[in-house]
Amino acid sequence: MARIMVVDARVELHEYILKMLELAEHEVLLVSSLSDALQGLVTQVEENQEFLPDLLFVELGSFTIQDALDVNKKVRSIASTAMAEIPMVFIVQEQQVAMIDAPFKQASIKYIVEPTSIDSLNSFLDNLRSVLDRLIKSSVGLLKRKNTTLLANLKEEHLPSILQMLSLVHASGFATLTNPATKQTGSMHIRYGEITQIILVDPTSRPKKRLEGTEALQEMVEWSEGIFSFGRANPEKMAAGQPMTWVVLKCARPQ
Repeated sequence: MARIMVVDARVELHEYILKMLELAEHEVLLVSSLSDALQGLVTQVEENQEFLPDLLFVELGSFTIQDALDVNKKVRSIASTAMAEIPMVFIVQEQQVAMIDAPFKQASIKYIVEPTSIDSLNSFLDNLRSVLDRLIKSSVGLLKRKNTTLLANLKEEHLPSILQMLSLVHASGFATLTNPATKQTGSMHIRYGEITQIILVDPTSRPKKRLEGTEALQEMVEWSEGIFSFGRANPEKMAAGQPMTWVVLKCARPQ
């Protein structure tokens, strides 16, 4: 389930979208004013990032192209300050497409066309599903965002895939791993997507076993169950450390 903010002043449009998103079991926050939406995002960054949206829909309305480009820049700036991502999708009318298509593509701004008929409704629903599918995939399957934490069940997600995703987005923060079967626990420091520290502790062994670096990671990738938790942190406030060079040769989880 994602947290989605919909910015739209027209009841007939936003109530329809609201129902569609809620049927898909997403949490929807409806805001009728763009200025209120932007101020709300700024307030969340300053006070409590727990309620930052995972996705933002904005009805283009009477905005000019420059208005839309400015809004896109403001949202990206707010997301950058929060070290988060807030994908934004404009909802446009059919007659606006010719005007906005080229500048939106150049600025990498996504949009979907508001339905006006049964045929266009089917296209709208397909595009809406596509947007939501990309949102889910960006969270690596069952990887979920809560507050500023990523959670994954290692029965369903392969640890190297999770680490690769964090590397691709240059994420920074602290990760913990717990294995209920073996009682082992692990911790990682990840700075700009690179592992700078990793420790694995096995409290059941005598004496207690403690592994570090590549040796610890090699044992962790063998886990067939467990919980991975990652909390974001400011990379400039983390110890720089020495980035690890690691390669996982396995292509699939053992059966």
